[in-house]
Amino acid sequence: MLKRLRTLVLLGAGLATALPSTAGAESVDLMVGDPSGRNVTFTFERDAKRKPVSLTITTNRLGNPGAKLSIWIDSNPAPLLSHILTAQDCKYSDAGSACRLSIDGKSDAYREFRLSFERGLTAHVEVQNANVMEMREDVSLVGFRKRYRP
Repeated sequence: MLKRLRTLVLLGAGLATALPSTAGAESVDLMVGDPSGRNVTFTFERDAKRKPVSLTITTNRLGNPGAKLSIWIDSNPAPLLSHILTAQDCKYSDAGSACRLSIDGKSDAYREFRLSFERGLTAHVEVQNANVMEMREDVSLVGFRKRYRP
């Protein structure tokens, strides 16, 4: 019994050391809109080895299920993202609605976002709800590459 317990403890210790550490993890954030009001935030998360983990797009105080979130770069007519928000994307609180989309760091969509943000000059973000414009803001991408790849 003691030998079995010792084996379990050693296996447990081995598993604990195999888990990735978030101690050195970091993110690069870019916000569009009013910091204390309606805004959309892009968070490019990386692990301790600077490998992409995910891109999280969060809306605060705007958007709800059925609203359309569109993102495009410079004068490119093709959107980088055109997404109808769902009930799974959005949550409500006393502070208003907050919607969240997550894109895996290993996906083609993540690479497309990262390259577009690094090479582009301006990101255009639009949120429409029932064909009524809730927000249409632009944000400069100048300096994003330097922040992402110091």
